[in-house]
Amino acid sequence: MAVTAVWGTQTVELVGPAKYDGVFAMWYGKGPGVDRCGDVFKHLNDAGTAKHGGVLLVAGDDHGAYSSTLPHQSDHVFSACMIPLLYPCNVQEYLDLGLHDSDNHIAGLPPFD
Repeated sequence: MAVTAVWGTQTVELVGPAKYDGVFAMWYGKGPGVDRCGDVFKHLNDAGTAKHGGVLLVAGDDHGAYSSTLPHQSDHVFSACMIPLLYPCNVQEYLDLGLHDSDNHIAGLPPFD
C-alpha cells in the first residue's frame, strides 16, 4: 500500500547515510483506503518522522455516499491511531494550513508548531 511507502520515507537514516536531510510525504485516501490502513497509521505515528521529514495524511470523506458505495467519516480512524486532526472550514483554510505545514517543513520544524 502507498501508506507503507510514506512510512518508509521517514526511515531513510536507518539504512545508512542519507543523501538528503529529510523527505516530506503526503498520502491521500478515500474512506475504504483509510479503513484498510489503520495498522500502518498506528505504526507510522508510533515511529514518528525523520528529524527533517514530515508526513501529511489527507482523507477524502464522502459523508453522503455521493461517489462511494457507503458513507464514510475518517475522524474516528485517525483518532484511534492517535493522529492529530485538522478541520479546515473553507478553501482558504485548506490553503493556509497546507502552506503553514510546508513552511514548517522547510524551516525544519515539526508540522503545525
